[in-house]
Amino acid sequence: MESLLQTIKLMVRFIQKTMIFFFLFIYVVVGKVLMFLFPQTMASVLKSRFETTGVHDPKFQYEDWGPTFFTYKFLRSVLEIMWLRLEDEAFVGHSAPNTPVIDLNGELHHIWDYLQGTRPLVLNFGSCT
Repeated sequence: MESLLQTIKLMVRFIQKTMIFFFLFIYVVVGKVLMFLFPQTMASVLKSRFETTGVHDPKFQYEDWGPTFFTYKFLRSVLEIMWLRLEDEAFVGHSAPNTPVIDLNGELHHIWDYLQGTRPLVLNFGSCT
């Protein structure tokens, strides 16, 4: 019975990952085509989406980040993030997920690496801006 549940869980994860890949792939392809056909319009759309977040840093120009949208590297990084989040499951009364995190030096760690005895772990996920 338990092996059947594991098999079903693996199949569900596979279907989820496949659907995420499919929709992100379509998003990137459509975005790339629109950037090729209507570069000025797409630039203004992306700029307006960025400005609605309330972050106005004059050093952070569209020319620096705009061309990175709808690229293979963009697709790969978003896929990695979304696929990692699929594995995280949190339930009341159970252990917290051992989510991977990256420190300020760019090194990969897991949340449980920071546990020290019975001391509560307090995490502060700040912005990189």
